Amino acid sequence: MILKLVISAIFASAAVQKFTGKVAPNWDRWGYSRRFMYAIGVAELVALALFWWPGLELVGAAAFAAVLLGAVATLIRFREAAAHLALSAVTHAASLWLLETVRSESTVNWPESYHALNPLAGKIKHAAYLHTHACGDFTLLARDDWFAMRAYPEWPIWPMHVDLLFCYAAWHAGIREEILRDPLRIYHIEHGSGAGWTPEGEKARLARLQAKGLTELQYSEATQWINIMRRFDAPLIFTTSNWGLRDVPLKEVSL
Repeated sequence: MILKLVISAIFASAAVQKFTGKVAPNWDRWGYSRRFMYAIGVAELVALALFWWPGLELVGAAAFAAVLLGAVATLIRFREAAAHLALSAVTHAASLWLLETVRSESTVNWPESYHALNPLAGKIKHAAYLHTHACGDFTLLARDDWFAMRAYPEWPIWPMHVDLLFCYAAWHAGIREEILRDPLRIYHIEHGSGAGWTPEGEKARLARLQAKGLTELQYSEATQWINIMRRFDAPLIFTTSNWGLRDVPLKEVSL
């Protein structure tokens, strides 16, 4: 983050100096027009915006590197002062280093999964990637294991992704995932529109949550909990010993 701030400050300062005309004599001496100088200033500001735009950091870093490469080439061509050249070269190297860091953030390629990957997943014991698409509709567990895990987290929210957390907690508690092979089948009955998650009913579902004042666990939050379980190879159990309405008196009616 510090390096990113330093690089941003350098480019912001360079753009300001171009628009205020402070460096105009240098550009005149190099034979470049004022219009070209202003265009480079605009390019620097655009690169700066992309550099801080989530998901576009790589594009911004590449734009910085391109601008600096041109600057270094100009300084070498006109044999500018060594200090000026050194500053540009160091900034260019820093941009390339940061560009490389951006490229290496996702160090494990898992193209068939939506899980947020831990860059150290290869060194984590039992860092499994389970089948978790609508997993709550297909989860079968022995009664003793279900009681040991205390079932799904009981939070006062819309229960999105609680099945996902449960599956990973079970895995890191030593319970292994078993996939039913052909010809075995489990069939899923589709949710009504707006009841559970469906592509066509998602807007209606979100509207229901908003009308009732409910929140839900975001996928990014769930993957943070999963990465903690992966890191320590231990389950996270969110319910207390009174789970499942144990302390709530329920009226029994005989029919």
